[in-house]
Amino acid sequence: MNIVVLQGRPTDDPKMRNSRRTGKVFCTFRLAVEGTYRGPDAPREVDFINCVAFGKRANALLQHLAKGAFISLSGTLKNSRYVDAVGNRKENTVVIVKEYLIHDWLKKSTPFESLADSNGDLLIPREITDSLFRQINAMDEDIPDLNEGDLDDLV
Repeated sequence: MNIVVLQGRPTDDPKMRNSRRTGKVFCTFRLAVEGTYRGPDAPREVDFINCVAFGKRANALLQHLAKGAFISLSGTLKNSRYVDAVGNRKENTVVIVKEYLIHDWLKKSTPFESLADSNGDLLIPREITDSLFRQINAMDEDIPDLNEGDLDDLV
């Protein structure tokens, strides 16, 4: 079973890429994920995970995800070993995003804290909820097959 579940914040805005092999558009981003809490005196460890999304997911992430936004995602781990043009052995590991939820929503929207009513309940505008359901209904139809030669341009 190959399932990865992560929560974290992108270190930069997602970048749009084109596959050299298929010509399809995809996006890449690096996710900063906090490690285990070891007490108030110990610093938190942070892991940086390379992520890639294809098709409709890539388009939605390019439109809505921004550097520093909090996101939960699940996907599959893809590990590849290859030899680059100079002859060096390389290894590349990415998470292929299958499902996600952006907690800090649209890049140019009002932060959630200012969308709360006097009881503390969130007042989420209709365009945000509609966008959420469009993302949830995104299909896998545009996900190309990857080979080891394509992974070197993913991240």
